[in-house]
Amino acid sequence: MVNRWRLRLIKPEQAVERAVRVNWALALTDLKRWAAKDLVEAMTFGGMGIEGISQTPFYKFISSPNGLSQLGIAATEPPRLLKAYERTFKASVTNTLFVMRFGDLAMLKILTPHPAANTGHLQVESWMEWIVEEKEVGSGFVPRKKIPAKSQRSIRLSDPLGGLMLPQGVLGSTGQWSFPEQYKNYDVQWLGQNVGAIQKAIVKQMARFLTKRSK
Repeated sequence: MVNRWRLRLIKPEQAVERAVRVNWALALTDLKRWAAKDLVEAMTFGGMGIEGISQTPFYKFISSPNGLSQLGIAATEPPRLLKAYERTFKASVTNTLFVMRFGDLAMLKILTPHPAANTGHLQVESWMEWIVEEKEVGSGFVPRKKIPAKSQRSIRLSDPLGGLMLPQGVLGSTGQWSFPEQYKNYDVQWLGQNVGAIQKAIVKQMARFLTKRSK
């Protein structure tokens, strides 16, 4: 005698829909963990077709001798901005939705204090204020090449090497400085250039997690 087993689904479309919902929610959880590690790294340092903040003309400028000198910071400071970017990354999920934040300006300023803040010499707490708030400084930047050789032996030029911020008239100083125009709104430009690659990376990874969860 042959036993025959029969299986009949009651409202099969509901069963399938329920399975899809469960797999989707689990895949979103996987996506959140992946984003907090791999995606944020790509957005900060590059990868997955995404240009990282560290690869932008803006970051290359603030890391250069001229950029460091104009901002009055040491070479150790720009890498702290990248660490700050990583710390601003926040991701959350519901059963149907993935949401992420990256590059919160308020937090970036808190995490990039100027080394000379609270000394009485600056009107800013963070060197990022000159970039995102377009504040001016009552001194002008004089590049190293315009400074006489005798003055270049000054210890103030040893690190960084780009030049000096000087009062108006001193060695040709204009007496006014603001962050270079071409690097302002760098964050808006970065997002516009990379939003497509970021979306593509997220969709591609979500498809992988869904496939894995559906097996």
